[in-house]
This record gives sequence, structure tokens and C-alpha cells, in this order.
Amino acid sequence: MIPQTRVRQAIWRQPVDRLPVQVNYTDAMGRKLAAHLRCALTELPARLDNHLLRLDLNCEKRLSADGTVSYDWWGAGWHTQSEGYSHAHAPLGVNHDLSALQWPDAEDLHLLDDARRLLRADNRVHFAVPNFGFALFERAWSLRGFDRLLMDLATEPGWVEQLLEIITQIQVRLAQRFVALGVNCGILDQYTSCVGRCDNALLLDCRDLSSRLVALSEDLQIVVCNTKFQRQLAGSEYGKRRAQCEEGARLLGVGSLRELTRLSFEQAQHALPAEVAKRCRFIVQENERVLLMAGALETGDHGAIRRHCAESFRGACELYEISVPAMRAMMEAILEAPGVIGARQAGAGFGGCMVAFIEQGATNDFIRNVIEGYRLRTQILPEIRAVSAATGAGVLREPAL
Repeated sequence: MIPQTRVRQAIWRQPVDRLPVQVNYTDAMGRKLAAHLRCALTELPARLDNHLLRLDLNCEKRLSADGTVSYDWWGAGWHTQSEGYSHAHAPLGVNHDLSALQWPDAEDLHLLDDARRLLRADNRVHFAVPNFGFALFERAWSLRGFDRLLMDLATEPGWVEQLLEIITQIQVRLAQRFVALGVNCGILDQYTSCVGRCDNALLLDCRDLSSRLVALSEDLQIVVCNTKFQRQLAGSEYGKRRAQCEEGARLLGVGSLRELTRLSFEQAQHALPAEVAKRCRFIVQENERVLLMAGALETGDHGAIRRHCAESFRGACELYEISVPAMRAMMEAILEAPGVIGARQAGAGFGGCMVAFIEQGATNDFIRNVIEGYRLRTQILPEIRAVSAATGAGVLREPAL
């Protein structure tokens, strides 16, 4: 089992031949370790049995005149004596005019040259991870200064929100380019937590990581119905389904199933083993339903929502085969409850949650009936919550008194 497979298996909770290993180190510690192990610095990751391939950005290494401060891609300065772990300069520390700062260019053609070279040389042996340096808040204080940013949160929350928005846009673009390069990372959670908006669904195209907001019709209420059924196969079976879809895409000569329409798949599916064809057919049909569902949610077309949800769950049961009796019992309870429009599975299946779309005003009766109906069928007390779409990362403002 190669490192990339081992890490993937562990993430998906599948059996592994041994635990993945990763030892990180500073430059100085790396030199000491290499000397101790009597190997070249470039050989150190292999000697340590590291499973991750870290991909950094190509950017000019700039130093202060006296060599005591090193500047990163964003322009923040770090003391060289501490190997870049002690903050030395905040480019927005004195002048916090956002338009005056020279922001890094996420479109720089050479930004991922080293990452591309490393990926090619590694030949997909290791699990590749991009190095963004910092998350959203950490990047913000590195540009403004930690104490100043805390004061700004209290005195100028609008300015902080603008700062976070600019950083988010740059980081999302970096994520898009890394994913296009072929790194082993997903984007859904990070993307929605950054760019989600109140009362809107987010239509995300993972082919190019483009997105648009889908305003939810005001007459819809979304309810999450947790089966409380302990998943036992979600990790391993999810990994198997993904591998089958990747195999299908390879045999059909496409980078991903997202490139196929229902018609083009039907014309080419004869080249696939029967089970692989079933998995791929579900994904191709589901991709089509996503676009149709977006329109139905915007217009509040209850008939279309009901139809798309039913087709999705039927495909999950018959083609993708990720349902369990608890999910089917929950679906039966949902469809019998007052006010229901439609429902479908969420996540990897094999238990977990269902998502129901119901009429506004029917929430209390719906929840009560689903709890009773599901408990009668399974003797399990479910967790049912009415939810709403919320805005992603940003500044929280205290309400005016």
C-alpha cells in the first residue's frame, strides 16, 4: 500500500496495513535530523516515512536590509532568528487603507511551478496537501497586527469584514488552482464556510470551483432529520464508490464524470464493468439533477422538488447502493408527515441524515410526526431540526441596544 492510498484509506475509515506517519520540522531541525540520520536533506522525508507531500507557493524570498526579517507572499514580516515563527512586521499596521496595499497575485502564472514539478516527480505516491500558510483569522492579524485587529473588531467591524473578504477571495482562488493541479483535498466545507450567504443555497461546480448563489424560495423550510443510526460502512464503502467512479472516468477517457452528460454517458457505458456503470450512472444523473434542483429551489416549484428528491433517493438505493433500513424508515416517516414536499439523503449514506423540504408553517407538526413515525419503525429516537442557510465567515456585530 503506497502512502497516498494509506492516507486515503485512513480518512475514509477503511482498513490500512499500518498507520500513516508524518513528521514536520523547521529548517534548522531538518538539518539536525538529516545529520543525525546521515542522509541528505532531500532524503529526509523518505527516511522519516512521511506520507504527505507539502506543496508551497513560488514566491520571491525577500529580506530586510539587515537580514533580520523575512517577508512572506502577503508582505507580512517574520523574524529570521526564530525561523519565521515570530511576527515582525504588519503591512497594514500603520496605514490600514486596504486599497493602498499591494495584494498578492493569485493568478501569477509561475505561482505553482514548484508544486507542479513536485507532483509530477512524485507520480501520485504521496498524499499531496497545499500549504496556505494561515487560515482566515491568522492571515488577517499577520497583516494588521494581533492587538490592532482585536481593537478593529470592536471599533471598525466593517473594515475587518472588508479585510476578511479580500483574503477569502485570494485563498479561494488559490484553492481552485491547487485542486485543478490535482492535490488530494476537498473544497466543499471550506468553500461554503467562506462564501455562503444567508437564505441562499450555494451551487458549486467542482469541475472549475465556480459557484453562484441560489436564493431559496420564501415558502420553503429545510429540516435535517438525523436517523441516529450508527454508521459502520460509510468510510469504507464511500472509498469504494469513489474508486469505482474514478475507474469509470478513466475507462471513458475523461478527467471526471462531471464532464459527461446523460446522453454521452449512455452512448459510452458499454465500455464499463456492470457495477462501475451503475455507480457512474448515478453520479451523471445526480449532476444533472443538481442543476434542475437549483432552479426548483429558486422558483419554489414544489412538484419539481418532490420529483428530483425522489429520483435522487431512488438512485442512491438502486444504483449507488448507499441506503440502509434506517434511511428507508426515515424516508417513509418523512413522506407521511404533514407539509412535506420532498426529501433526500445527505452525506455518504449508510445512516446519518436526511434533508427534507417542507412548507413554511408546518414545521412543528412535521417534526412531531416524523419523530413518532420513525421511532415506531426503528425504536430509535431521531434528532430533527429545522435549519436555515447562514452567511459564512465574517464579522459578528452586536445588536444595537
